[in-house]
Amino acid sequence: SGIGDIFHRRQKQRFFPELNISYLHFVSNSKKITTFAAIKKYNFMKLNLKRPLVIFDLETTGLDIARDRIIEIAYIKVFPNGEEASHRLLINPEMHIPETSTEGHGISDADVADCPTFRQKAQEIANDFIGSDIAGFNSNNFDIPMLTEEFNRVGIIPDFIDKAAKVDVQVIYHKME
Repeated sequence: SGIGDIFHRRQKQRFFPELNISYLHFVSNSKKITTFAAIKKYNFMKLNLKRPLVIFDLETTGLDIARDRIIEIAYIKVFPNGEEASHRLLINPEMHIPETSTEGHGISDADVADCPTFRQKAQEIANDFIGSDIAGFNSNNFDIPMLTEEFNRVGIIPDFIDKAAKVDVQVIYHKME
């Protein structure tokens, strides 16, 4: 079976010469698959990296960076030698997930009730990001500020985020439209 049988394509394929990658966004029938995870899994991209690249996506309780919390972080760390490590962590936000948010990402209070909190996983996540560049979709406006705020809440100064080169695929996408 082909990719079309497994995934529904929500965005057109785009090529980004800055990273020598193509961008596709896939959604499976049951769970969202991170943009670049699907690309890498199906061999749609070749990266020429000098530093590791962490490609990540967040799901949250809402859109207010000061009030809302992360409930899922999914990321792939691609190393210059081509090796990769992928992670998907469900996080207990220690607050109610509004029904409108659950409708968008499919994650409910029950799904995260027995999961670790961000505080419990923060250092592990930080260790994966240290020394890496960062990429995502709308990451400059939402994901990076939300992740930074969560680190600040638990007392981790995320200066490694400031030091990273950042690639927001949404910015590139809109420049190419």
